[in-house]
Amino acid sequence: MRIRKNGAEMLARAGRSSLLASVAAAALSIAPAAQAVVPNDNLSPEDIVDGTDVNGVGIMYRDDGFVCTGTLINPRTVIFAAHCVNDLSTPDYSTVNGGVPVAFAFQSDARPGLIDWISNGYRTNTALSVYNVNNIAYHPDSLDPPALSFLYGDVAMATLDTPAADVPTWTMLFSALPAPAAINETTGTGYHVTVTGYGRTGSGTTGNSVGIDFRRKTAENFLGMLGSLDDIDSFLFGAPGGYTQNLYQTDFDDPDRENPFDFNAFKDDALPNEGNTAGGDSGGPLILDQAFSEKTILGVLSGGSRYFFEQPESSYGGTSFYQPLYLFWDWIAQNNPYRYATTKAGDGKWSDADHWVTALDPNYRIIDSNGSLVNGVPTSPGAGAFGQDDAQKFGQLCYQPTDGSDNVCYDVGTDTLIVNGEPATGETQAVANAGGKTVSNNKGKVEIAERSPTAANASLNSTAQPQAEGDVSATALPDATLANGLPGASGFVPDNIDPVASQGVIGRYYDVTLSAAGTTTLDTDVTIDRFTISGGESALDITSEGSLTSEMDVAHLAGRVNVDGSLTSTGDYFLLSGLLSGSGTLRAPFLTSVMGTIAPGGVGTVGTLSVEGNAILTSGSTLHIDIGPNGASDVLAVKASDAGDDGVASVGGRVVVGATSGTRPRYGDSYTLVTAEGGVEGSFEQPAQLTAILKPVLSYSDNAVSMRIDAGLYADVVNGASVTQTSFAQLLDQNRSLYANYANLYGEADLLSVEGIQATLEAMAPRTETLKTSMSEVLNDNMARFYRDRLTKLDGGAMGGTLTMTGQPMQLAAASLNNIDLGMDQGGNESVTREGVLPDDMSAFLAGGYIDGKAQPMRSTMPMGRDTFDGWYVALGIEKAFGDNGVVGLSGSFSELKGNTAASDWGRARLYQGTVYGAFDLGGLKLDAVGSAGTMATRSRRSFSVGTTPYTLYGSDQELALSGEIGLSKALGNDGFSIVPRAALRGAYISSGNLAEYGGDAALVIHRQAIKSTQGRLGATAKADRGGFRPYLTANYVHEFQDQPAFLQANLIGGTGPLAPFALGGQDRNWAEIGGGLTVTTGNVDISLSADTTAWRSDVEYQSYRASLKFRF
Repeated sequence: MRIRKNGAEMLARAGRSSLLASVAAAALSIAPAAQAVVPNDNLSPEDIVDGTDVNGVGIMYRDDGFVCTGTLINPRTVIFAAHCVNDLSTPDYSTVNGGVPVAFAFQSDARPGLIDWISNGYRTNTALSVYNVNNIAYHPDSLDPPALSFLYGDVAMATLDTPAADVPTWTMLFSALPAPAAINETTGTGYHVTVTGYGRTGSGTTGNSVGIDFRRKTAENFLGMLGSLDDIDSFLFGAPGGYTQNLYQTDFDDPDRENPFDFNAFKDDALPNEGNTAGGDSGGPLILDQAFSEKTILGVLSGGSRYFFEQPESSYGGTSFYQPLYLFWDWIAQNNPYRYATTKAGDGKWSDADHWVTALDPNYRIIDSNGSLVNGVPTSPGAGAFGQDDAQKFGQLCYQPTDGSDNVCYDVGTDTLIVNGEPATGETQAVANAGGKTVSNNKGKVEIAERSPTAANASLNSTAQPQAEGDVSATALPDATLANGLPGASGFVPDNIDPVASQGVIGRYYDVTLSAAGTTTLDTDVTIDRFTISGGESALDITSEGSLTSEMDVAHLAGRVNVDGSLTSTGDYFLLSGLLSGSGTLRAPFLTSVMGTIAPGGVGTVGTLSVEGNAILTSGSTLHIDIGPNGASDVLAVKASDAGDDGVASVGGRVVVGATSGTRPRYGDSYTLVTAEGGVEGSFEQPAQLTAILKPVLSYSDNAVSMRIDAGLYADVVNGASVTQTSFAQLLDQNRSLYANYANLYGEADLLSVEGIQATLEAMAPRTETLKTSMSEVLNDNMARFYRDRLTKLDGGAMGGTLTMTGQPMQLAAASLNNIDLGMDQGGNESVTREGVLPDDMSAFLAGGYIDGKAQPMRSTMPMGRDTFDGWYVALGIEKAFGDNGVVGLSGSFSELKGNTAASDWGRARLYQGTVYGAFDLGGLKLDAVGSAGTMATRSRRSFSVGTTPYTLYGSDQELALSGEIGLSKALGNDGFSIVPRAALRGAYISSGNLAEYGGDAALVIHRQAIKSTQGRLGATAKADRGGFRPYLTANYVHEFQDQPAFLQANLIGGTGPLAPFALGGQDRNWAEIGGGLTVTTGNVDISLSADTTAWRSDVEYQSYRASLKFRF
């Protein structure tokens, strides 16, 4: 950019002889500010000491005594000024082979850290924030002789041998600041900046009069100009000096405008905390602190200028200049040893170079088209010291001495000379009454001991010629490579490389982030600076052969990390969310889980995850424990580390318990979940139920967390309205102490859900007991009806030596034996009578029939369908008349019913019975009586499943069955039509007793009450005889006086505790029995049809139908 010299001419024409004289032949002193901050006279050096201890700005100390300032831009890299180190070659900076050791210390008071560094053989001490340098790179342009090592290209970078994990880093602006719309009288360019450093200090009047005390100081200023040293030379002295590179520059204004050396070099007023740089500040940052929402670095300090020989260095009226980073951004990116790496989408091995791509350095900033500060890099290379700098210059150079004699400014952005506040025009010859310029290089050479600082000086003649510039056109960026540091490069494997300058080995340090979907498999040994996983679908799998070392820390923000090998972190492992699993070893001072899940061994497998360090599981974390057979389980094993970590486990949050494939947790199982050599602190939340019944219970010792599988109450999960469920719940709860006796039953039932438990207990109901009770009552009633019907047809004159066969007893027996369902409600009797085969006062019979019926099921059980049954009977009897007034009979019978419940349980009842019966005429009244005794043999089979285990339980019993009936009747009417009222009292008894099932550990021992029945019966029979047509109709009202058992009681076989009740079927107290029939005589054949039924009875319903044929010969 061409600089017009009209500014110098106007100054000469304005009669500025006093200025030129006072500077003794216009001497100009320019110092490379190995500088520290000098405050204005209103503040003392103590006032400007930085109150923030470690902020990322540090002091550079060379063991040969030179001091500068630098800024940490990533954990391994400090940016500073080249002139601080370019007097030696890069390999000369070393802690071995006679090299010069270099360190950066970042505490506000750096003295303790630097003393420690020297005293301990130049070792890094992170506790004191002092770091040894293992490599230095500086811009080659700074070695040009005209540059005097600092006037241009004055940028350098140092690599730390240990990452500064706990030191803040700074962003760098790689765009030129846009020119402001106008230059303000008070705020100048409007860009507020912070200057900071560890160099000399003093006051605005005395300059850098106080030596370096190794404390960081800060001041504020306005950015005065983006322009070159030539711009200043041309304005003040009429001719350029050959230094065209743009620089960011500030001046030191006297707040009172009284200092004779302050002529307001850059238009703006003094700020309250205004200060200037001084010896020891070189390389320090120019911090843009208010233009954007974050602070960022514009440049690094190269030097300062004073304009009068009498003027103290770094005093009022002096200026400082900084190397703009935007000019050298591509060199910075290339020589920055730090690389941010991430993976491409998809699965791949860590060792696959095509799996990786470099990411944008998060501390690189540009200004986008909207004027916003964003993360990015420019689209073209930096212009450097000699390239085409397209940035718009801005700022006004001024000569406004305090005596008010002159008021001349030059706007470098608009190329306008301003006199007394008004733009001026005119072409005049440039005049320069300039003598020599004095340029000093003040690195601020000091010793750590209380020695005074020194400075090295060099002189530059005013006749020095600038380096010729060729025309330069903007070029596009090259393709991204690992070497040039541009984002998007591939073909590398992240694995730290320490630099060896003497052998040309370039250092590389990696910050790795997994954010893309896919699994990265590590089966080799790798060391990086930092590892982050942030993608929800990202995963790192460290195999048993792999190891990952992070020199700083691990940030597990999302995704999955599986460690079957080893993962070592110098800093903490921070698990925000996601899954950490594996059976390997994790080494870190602290493993801290905030909302993450830790699954030793992996989800679904059992293993031990070892943590060498301390583990903190906060209230939002989850420990996932899988349990296996024989007491095996996942273990989080926290151990003391070689680094001195105690191995303490501070636990909290949830424990989620799962089971490996095929593992079925059992009551009483115990496991160890956490071990900690340094002790266990805190407690987990109570784990959730494993099932509706099983629940993990945690216990704590000094060094372990254990878990026992306990059981809740079945009573808490059943439907309280179901007698069956509550009774089984009682049995299961009270027999828990005998778990070993019922291991199969509990083992399956304990694993069921609430719904599964309720359904299973319903299925286990002993429904067959209700079925057998109903069938027993029917068998008793059926035979009573049979003999009652028999007695209605007998009198002393009706014997006739007959043999009657009723029904088809032989066929019925065969049908039963062949399991034929005859499909009748109650099969009728088909009778055949043969006369004259016995003495006249005797008769005999052989009878058989079918029985079919249904009954109420066990109350409150599901399903609620009625019990059904069918069967057959056979009876054989002989009867003898005693004159015309009485008959006595003796009979034996066998009856059998088989039935099913709605749940397909099966039962059978067999009645073996002997009966004595008779009827006697008492002179108008007829007395009849029946007495029966026998055995009721029952058998049952019920089937159900508990979980995956099927059960079939059997039961059998022999019971005493008794019944008797006595009735009194009287015939009213004549042979053509009569009504016979009858009253009777009937009693029945079935002994019942105890039943012990067999077939599995769910079998019950059932305690049953005897079935007792006392019935009052009142009824009448109406019959007529119209020749060959003889109908009859019988109706009886029946009342049951006895209360039938409503419940049975049971326990598990061998169980303990009280018996539990189970409901039986319902009971009716009153009902009716209705019967009727018709006999028709045709020739020698009598055809008889009859039917009987119950009415208004629901507990047991059954009917009988009989037919008989009588042949007379």
